Formats: sequence, C-alpha cells, structure tokens
Amino acid sequence: MTADFLNFQNSVLHANYGLIAESEENYPRAIEEFQRSRYYSQIGADAISICQANAHIGQAYFALAEYDSASYYLAQAEVLARQMDANEILRDVLPSQAKSYASLREWDKAYDYANQAISLRDEYLSEEVQRQVAEM
Repeated sequence: MTADFLNFQNSVLHANYGLIAESEENYPRAIEEFQRSRYYSQIGADAISICQANAHIGQAYFALAEYDSASYYLAQAEVLARQMDANEILRDVLPSQAKSYASLREWDKAYDYANQAISLRDEYLSEEVQRQVAEM
C-alpha cells in the first residue's frame, strides 16, 4: 500500500470515529478525532477531507458553546469549500456560521451568512427540480 492510501484510510477512520463521538454528544472527543482526520488529510493533500474535518470541528465547538473557535474552523471550511466550488459542504457550513455569529451577537455577519445559506439552498433546490423535470 502506498503512503497516500494509508493517510487516506487513517483520515477516513478518524472522521468516522469523530462522527460516532458526535452522535454520542462527546464533542471534545469528536474534535480530537476530526483533528486527527484533518492531520492525515493534510499529509495526503486531500482538500475535500480537510474542508469536511474543519466543518465538523467548527460544529462540535458550536455544540460546546465555544463560538469563537466554531467560527474560526467554519471560516476555514468555507474558504476551502469556495476555492473548490464544493457547494455540498457550503450548504452545511453557511447556516452553522450564521448560528455561530448570532450566538456571538454579531448580527450583521449572522444575517449575511443566513442570506448566503438561503440563496445556496434555493439554487440547489432549483437545480434539483430542473433535473427531476428533465428526467420525466
């Protein structure tokens, strides 16, 4: 097996451990596992996995009411997702970022992120409806 494949396997393994910890509401453990996943993703230069790990870390910090940390990791995920045009990740990150800024009472930023999330959701739904109509 190649080193890249082993790094990918380790990244996926720790991401899954993070998801399990998250489902058990063990957010400190989830953060630890997602950080390990991100570490292995960085070694393997897997940008999508890095982005997903940052999003999960941000959401776990939000669950712990550590809003500054949540915003930091969500912003990292947002930047990567925009660079890769990964709208499926942005659909999760933007509403989380809106909630995080609202919790920090930064209303203008919260409003901006909420509007971006709504626009992206509407765009996705419009594309999905067009796809379904085309399949008829």
